[in-house]
Amino acid sequence: MKKIKFLVVFLMSVFLIAGCGKESGDGTSDAEKDKKEEKSETSVFHIKYEIKGEGDMTMDMYVKDNDFKMDMKGIEESGKKVDALMFVKDKYFYMIGEEGGKKMGMKFKMDDENNEFKDITKLTDIKDEISKAKKEGTEEILGYECDIYKDGEKTMWVYDNKFFLKMVDGKTTMVATEFEPDAKISESEFELPKDVEIQDMEKMMEELQNMTK
Repeated sequence: MKKIKFLVVFLMSVFLIAGCGKESGDGTSDAEKDKKEEKSETSVFHIKYEIKGEGDMTMDMYVKDNDFKMDMKGIEESGKKVDALMFVKDKYFYMIGEEGGKKMGMKFKMDDENNEFKDITKLTDIKDEISKAKKEGTEEILGYECDIYKDGEKTMWVYDNKFFLKMVDGKTTMVATEFEPDAKISESEFELPKDVEIQDMEKMMEELQNMTK
């Protein structure tokens, strides 16, 4: 199960790192330049992964401009299967899970300059990751021709230098079962569940600090 958890964290890390602006020759970051350009073709997409290894789970992602949703099902935690939802919406990051049969959620604001989640919806550049790997051929996944890259025990199938459609890392395999690079995503997809109490982590921390004074 450690490999699956690592793979999920790794995938998210790749996407997050891809979103961080890099300095160009004139001192202007890519992120700043992107603000001046039109929205990229990858600003709206849907991709769902099936992950198999020491445990099985699915990970379903929706991205539409500044909104992001990740729906993970079948995560093993303390011998039980649990689900989790993550959202980025209105400059807040939300995580919703279930404990003891009760849904629980938390949120925190993404206005901190050093907050790595603030660019979570910019998932379009994985060139740095695949630049470390050796290209070994091509193969179609879901009808999309992917380049195959190998880096040690890890093999990646990459579409258009922008999306992992398959990844094998040791005993764990992650493969896209649905992929829509130009998805028609309704705004309702990013609505928060109405049956969940959302805790504001910033307020909770302030209350804890006040209690210790």
